[in-house]
Amino acid sequence: EKLRQKFIDACAALVERQKRQQPEEALNTLERWTAEAPESEEPIRLRWEVLVTLNRSSQALTEAEEYCSWNLNSDPETRNWLEHLQKPTTR
Repeated sequence: EKLRQKFIDACAALVERQKRQQPEEALNTLERWTAEAPESEEPIRLRWEVLVTLNRSSQALTEAEEYCSWNLNSDPETRNWLEHLQKPTTR
């Protein structure tokens, strides 16, 4: 479990560096993080953030709507991201 947590922490740190300079690479790192920690919504929200950075807001919105429609108990922060993406200025 300690090794798993170190991997997750490393992914989080790497994504923070990548999302500004290498957003496409950040998506790959987020995919690995999500696979290792499917219970965490943080990498999912970060994925939407990166998609917006890549001018792919409509994809982020679609993913957020799908995720929140089947995960009715999602975190309030995740629901806030959905609401943020639904605002016309984000598109």
